[in-house]
Amino acid sequence: MNMKRPNKPLENTAKLANTKQLTIAVNHVGYYLLCLKVTVLKVISLGFYAPWGNELQSRYLLENAHFGDKKISLSAAALNVFKVRSSFAIGLIMMFLLGQTFAVLAWFFHLLLLLSLPGFYLVEKKYRLNAIAIEERRLDFNLSLFQFYKAISLPAIIFVLFSALIFNSELIDSRFLASIETKQQSSPFVADSYLAKVEQALDKELGHELEHGHDHKDEAEIAHWSEDISQQEKDYLAEHEASHNHGSITLSSLEKYQLAKQGNQFIQYILLFLVFSILWPWFDFKLIAHRVNHTQLADTSWKMQQTVMSLYGLYIKAMLLVFMVIGLMGLVVAQLFIGSEGSRSEFWSDVLVNGLWLLPMGVLIFVLAISLVRTWRKQWLLEGLVSEQVETHSHTSYLGGLMLSLSNTVIVFFTLGLGSAYCQLRTYHYLSQHFNVRL
Repeated sequence: MNMKRPNKPLENTAKLANTKQLTIAVNHVGYYLLCLKVTVLKVISLGFYAPWGNELQSRYLLENAHFGDKKISLSAAALNVFKVRSSFAIGLIMMFLLGQTFAVLAWFFHLLLLLSLPGFYLVEKKYRLNAIAIEERRLDFNLSLFQFYKAISLPAIIFVLFSALIFNSELIDSRFLASIETKQQSSPFVADSYLAKVEQALDKELGHELEHGHDHKDEAEIAHWSEDISQQEKDYLAEHEASHNHGSITLSSLEKYQLAKQGNQFIQYILLFLVFSILWPWFDFKLIAHRVNHTQLADTSWKMQQTVMSLYGLYIKAMLLVFMVIGLMGLVVAQLFIGSEGSRSEFWSDVLVNGLWLLPMGVLIFVLAISLVRTWRKQWLLEGLVSEQVETHSHTSYLGGLMLSLSNTVIVFFTLGLGSAYCQLRTYHYLSQHFNVRL
């Protein structure tokens, strides 16, 4: 028993000697200037330069990165990526023209285009991964679109069925919007609601009364005003009352039909977006798993150890955190603006109409959500990589990823996006420093 103890430090020393880590040694100023040049060229070329610009940035990073004592290189693949994107653009135009020609089947062409997106993404990813080599050993991504679409057949069928139900169900019908005769009493549950007006509109005499009733109301209100005020002040007060959702907006039959149709389409696309959001982590898991399971480096193959439910948990945690931030910001806004002014019923409607100050807060929350999901998703991927040939270890924490995302969000927001390249490098450094491969 005592003879085994001296071997333990030697075993740990051997493991440390065989541990490989991706090291990125990049000149931050040089990389920033390169990103700035690529961004300008993308804008000037209307995005056509994007494949070559992205490849230029990737080559700069990889050529300044080392995996242990091995160098990483990147061969040209921008032309193939450009062909894939051009094919998608042509398909997009064709689907749009077919949707305009066959309006009844427009929803089908939209679904077909949406389902083709993962295929285009994987083909582009294949060209980009196969261009990477470590000491003349290239990555090999054996893409099989048939196997991929077979793997996502169940979530795809669920999405198509729900989409067909949404776009063809009579349950989703906003025709009651066409019954609007006045903006007064917006609640659908009171006696003088929009829904009650549907029945009232069947009576022509009552409809006539509703159309002209507001004039009598204005006259009655003016009669209650003091006789000491001038006619100009009375006109101003009458205009003020009419501007706060008390005026008549009588609609023609055509306008009612158009309003109801737009209402239906709005509800349909909102429901479609909700269905897609619920199914997206499932699709995302299948995308990642297919990419990992079909990628090899020399004789080394990889598998995904994580489950789809763990990815759902990641998205749920990110969503709850974003909702928490929205709630905290809402409390801050409430404390700042609720007071003597906030007690007026018109105050919040005026704030929402003229509240351009809400736009920066919305942008900040959006940038935080994107940064957090991308960082946690990368951590989740590295933690789930397993191989029979090598041993991998990722010792990142979700709290560390959260702090990294928060700081990146602040930098991107207050630099108006100019600090994105620096934040990208920070993320790469964080992930590479916490990921080891033991041969």
